[in-house]
Amino acid sequence: MSEVVLETRDLNRSFGALVVTDKVNFTLRAGARHALIGPNGAGKTTFVNLLTGKLAPSSGQVLMFGEDITGLSEYQRVKKGMARTFQINALFMDMTVLENVALAVSEHQGTAWKLFKPLGKMDSVIEAAYAQLCMLGIEAYAARAVRELSYGLQRLVEIAIALSLNPRILLLDEPAAGVPASESGIILSALDRLDPSIAIMIIEHDMALVFRFADEITVLERGRVVAHGTPQEISTNEHVRSIYFGERQVAHG
Repeated sequence: MSEVVLETRDLNRSFGALVVTDKVNFTLRAGARHALIGPNGAGKTTFVNLLTGKLAPSSGQVLMFGEDITGLSEYQRVKKGMARTFQINALFMDMTVLENVALAVSEHQGTAWKLFKPLGKMDSVIEAAYAQLCMLGIEAYAARAVRELSYGLQRLVEIAIALSLNPRILLLDEPAAGVPASESGIILSALDRLDPSIAIMIIEHDMALVFRFADEITVLERGRVVAHGTPQEISTNEHVRSIYFGERQVAHG
């Protein structure tokens, strides 16, 4: 069985009397393709914020490669090999695709202060950034301004930026959010190209993408894990049907 790279133990988060993460026990293994799903308000993004250190838990633990990282900052977790994307992109729209990724590479390498130099004189940064674009199959857009790209391609630029951090754990918060159904396939194709050793967890509402991508699915409801299993097991779980999908949607998932 593969190494556990990320784990939570009885993880809780409350805002006053409102419990948004309720004793969540979760495991992510090396190379996993894991989806976290649930209805609106289930606490999915809060859970990811707890994993990444954006939020501190009220109680419980987060472990990374067996080490308790509950008290570590977002930056410290990134340094240990965790990266994420967000529901809403934060790209530099007037910069080129390559410049956006190069900026992330230089920051990760600790050379961002050199960016006043022409990018052409920062060969290692450019090579590393271009390699991420090639990984995702979007190198043809390297010289294009981000604002000129479709929203689906912009989401791939975000993933390229996350990959520039050389993560062993990649958390993608709704990578297909806002992407037209006609473009969601480019997200899935790009994910299929990623290093199989990277553990990837996605939060996603596009069930077609979830069932094609994931080998494991965890379902949250009101901050609690109510189901976990393979896509087949989740698609036939009666409780999941009743709280999330609806009979017809699961049947065609």
